[in-house]
Amino acid sequence: MITPRRTRLVRVPDLHAFRRAITALSGGAGPQDGVGDDSASVVLVPTGGAGRQLQRRFADGTAPAILTRDEFYGFLHARLPDRSARLSAYDRDVMMQSSARATTTALGLAGRWRLRPGLLGEILRFYDQLRRQARNVARFEELVEEALSRDAEHDRGAERMLAETRVLTAVFRGYEARVQASGACDEHALRERLVAQGVSPAVRGVVVTVGDWIADPNGLYLADFDLLTRLPGLETLDLVATDALLASGFHQRIHDWLPGIEEVELADLGLGPSPVVRPLLGTPGTDPDQLVFVRRDREEELIAVARRMRARPGLDTLDRVAVVYKRPLPYLYLAPDVFGGSGIPYQASDALPLAGEPFAAALDLVLDFVESGFTRASLVALLRSPHFAFGPAASPVGREGVSALDRRLSELRYLGGFDRLAALEGVLADAEPDVRDAWRAAYAAAEQPAPLLVPAPASQQYRRLLDFLAAWAAPIAEGAEPRSLRARAAVRGTLESLMTAHAANDEAAIVVTDIASRVRR
Repeated sequence: MITPRRTRLVRVPDLHAFRRAITALSGGAGPQDGVGDDSASVVLVPTGGAGRQLQRRFADGTAPAILTRDEFYGFLHARLPDRSARLSAYDRDVMMQSSARATTTALGLAGRWRLRPGLLGEILRFYDQLRRQARNVARFEELVEEALSRDAEHDRGAERMLAETRVLTAVFRGYEARVQASGACDEHALRERLVAQGVSPAVRGVVVTVGDWIADPNGLYLADFDLLTRLPGLETLDLVATDALLASGFHQRIHDWLPGIEEVELADLGLGPSPVVRPLLGTPGTDPDQLVFVRRDREEELIAVARRMRARPGLDTLDRVAVVYKRPLPYLYLAPDVFGGSGIPYQASDALPLAGEPFAAALDLVLDFVESGFTRASLVALLRSPHFAFGPAASPVGREGVSALDRRLSELRYLGGFDRLAALEGVLADAEPDVRDAWRAAYAAAEQPAPLLVPAPASQQYRRLLDFLAAWAAPIAEGAEPRSLRARAAVRGTLESLMTAHAANDEAAIVVTDIASRVRR
């Protein structure tokens, strides 16, 4: 049953009408049944970039809360009257690890099931997908048992799948028990609390500008639509969709999920037809019939854009030109070289992944150094990294000393091992000063993280890694780029979050290989 006083599907013909309808419904073209109140109106958008573009239509400061799906849940959680802690992604990951390990141990499967971090991540993702389809673990188990139990006696594949499903459901139940015992809530427990308690101040109007997860990877799920129809205090729910989106199958699905939803056109909102403003397709070259342009790669695409901007006055500002892409990473990597080299200022709505930052690569050097058993190649690579300063603070070891030590270790046939590295102290007693200084720096760099090779409680291991970074990370240079500062803070924040999550939820003994695989994932 639909509980909001007004639930509508607003059908629009094109993107121009789409933007006008959103602005009107969210209060930008005058209050609509009180929905224009900033404290009560929310607009759901697919991505942060879409939200920033929509924000520009509210230049007078009357914009409602423009949120993505994840931000919307955080927004509602902050308004719970009896607000409990919300589990972070790290907490949930650690809880699922703990449940999986306990389950496989109890069932005698610990030796046969290798709980790789990637597999655990997929288990958590599958659990989320199950709950987002408004299904619980018990119903999932019933359906699988019904489908496979008849064939399990005669089909080894069905028998194995049935056994794996039983293990999986046991892991899910263990995870849910841990969430309940923690007193905190994840996304799914939060939905239950929102329906039971409501929020204060109440959200009175929601405008949904994105389809479902089938039509859009950033879309809403069945459980999200169910929440919107049951959220106490919600008066108006408007779903804005273009004809193209509705024709993809979303029209039938939304009527199945929200039976009785009212369907209106743009004119029903009191808005006239959209002005005919069509973008012009530029056709470089002499062939007016050429509508598709083929480039060798994405770099050539951006170079062509830069050349066109430089050739036409008035097109070199951010307000007049946009590069629209489906997958951001190739373009984000290329933009600094192409646009920066052309002297063209640009602004990106997406960010590079943390794994692409230099300081993240420096952390990988540390992990590889310990994982490999302090081999010569990993040792030299770590000492040469500009992100670390080994040796006395007044005179850290230089590249010449590292190179000299590298040659001497090669002569000594040093292959790795902390004990072997420590034994070199006497061998290098008569070596040149720069070699001895470099060896002392190498020994100090190996001595601090060496305990990571011995199983110990997880939070202690992450603390050791953080202590290593605190002791040897190179001082931040004056005038350093904000991006490098943010990357360093993000790397430390990731390790601190993992340490805190393990301290609160799971103190299993781990070694450096476990740390490396989890941090890299």
